[in-house]
Order: sequence, then structure tokens, then C-alpha cells
Amino acid sequence: SAVVFTLLSIPLFVKCPVAPNATVIVRAPIGNLLVDTASPDSVDVEVSNRQVTSREVTCRTDLVEIEGAAPPQFSGSADWKIHVPKSVHLDLVTLGGNIQMADSDGNVTLRTTGGYVTAGNIAGSAAIVTQGGFIKAGNIGGIAELRSKGGYLEVGNIGGGTDFETSGGAIRAGIINGQVTASTLGGNITIREARGDVVATTAAGLTDTVTRAIAQELSKAWPQPALVENCPGGSTIVDSRSSTIAGPAKVAPGARR
Repeated sequence: SAVVFTLLSIPLFVKCPVAPNATVIVRAPIGNLLVDTASPDSVDVEVSNRQVTSREVTCRTDLVEIEGAAPPQFSGSADWKIHVPKSVHLDLVTLGGNIQMADSDGNVTLRTTGGYVTAGNIAGSAAIVTQGGFIKAGNIGGIAELRSKGGYLEVGNIGGGTDFETSGGAIRAGIINGQVTASTLGGNITIREARGDVVATTAAGLTDTVTRAIAQELSKAWPQPALVENCPGGSTIVDSRSSTIAGPAKVAPGARR
């Protein structure tokens, strides 16, 4: 069962014991989500501003659901300090703030309508969406979805297929072990290596899916040379022939040759 402390000397505090690989859901009406993944066996939530309240909807060892509320005339700022085990799966939403998360061994969903998102390494799959800032993450072990309306996207290596979309910045990624879709209206696209089909669209920059060194290795394996080309922006869809792909390439409709 949950233990809720409401003493005047400390912030509102919720504590729920959890088992490994549990699912943790937090719905915050406003505020920054600061996620620490060093807790041994419980979910602990503190809210710094007393105008914002939180309560546990579900408190089981396999599932923890916490939701918050704020007055219509809320003023000031609020930090949600969320302590969880590294193994749990996370589904976190704030309607007005940043999200900062340490390394996680689970699947992760992070969503905010009003800030940036930073995350460490994620062993599972990841869906990260913001309406108002950049996204920066470490390596992601599974499939990944990164979307922003107001900033750049930067991520390390990804273990599965990936979908990037931003309206306001560059896209940068390491090695992607799967199909890639990348679209930006405001910057360059740089992918170190893609091991699947790539469709990259940019309206305001240079798409550079690298590297020539990999292309040389592909030329040894393929019956014809693998070419790496720098293609201009301006709503250009760059087909996967100019990427470092370890398989057949598909040409997207409208792709420039």
C-alpha cells in the first residue's frame, strides 16, 4: 500500500514498493520531472510546490500510477522528484515543464508540452515527444520515436527502427540498426550509420548520412560501387543509396537522383 506524508515541514511525498520490471505511470499537470533511477525497490515522488498535489491511483508491485492536480491560477514553478528502480518501465507526462531522466533498463515514454527532454542510456524502446524544446538522449536499445515542435534531436546508437521528426532544429544520431525516417523543417540531418532503409527530408539544411569508409566496405560486398553523395536541402528526400546501409536500398517517391 502507499504511504502519503503531508507534514508541513516536507513536500508531498508518495512511496510505493515495486518489483523489478514494473510499470510506473506519472501524469503531472505542470512542472519539471526529475527522474532518478537509483532507488532499490520503491517509487518515491516528491513535489516541491504545495500548490501542486499528487496522489497514487494504483500502488501495486507490478504497476504504480500517480497523477497530480494544480489550481487554475497556479503561479511559480514545481519540481517532481521521481525516484524509481532502474529496471522499471516508465510512462511520464508533464503538461508544462522539462524532463530529465537518468539511465534506464526498461521501455520509456516521455512527453511534455512545454520544455526540453534529456535522458541517459535507455536499454529498451523509447518514445520521446515534446512540443516546446530539444531532445537529447544517450544510446537506445530498441526502437525509437523522437518528435519535437521546437528544437533539435540528438541521440546515440539505436538498436531498432527509428522515426525522427522536428520542426525546429537539426537531427543527429549514431549507428541505427534498422529502418530510419527523419524529417526536419529547420536544420541538417546527420546519421553516422544506418543499417536499413533511410528516408530523410529537410527543408532548411544539408542531409549527410555518413560515412564514406563504410561505403568502401559495401563496395566490396555489392556487385557495384556504393556511392556517398551530399544532397542539397529544400524539401529534398534523400534515398538510402547515399547512406551507409548493409542491405538493399529503396528509393522513396520524389527522391532526387
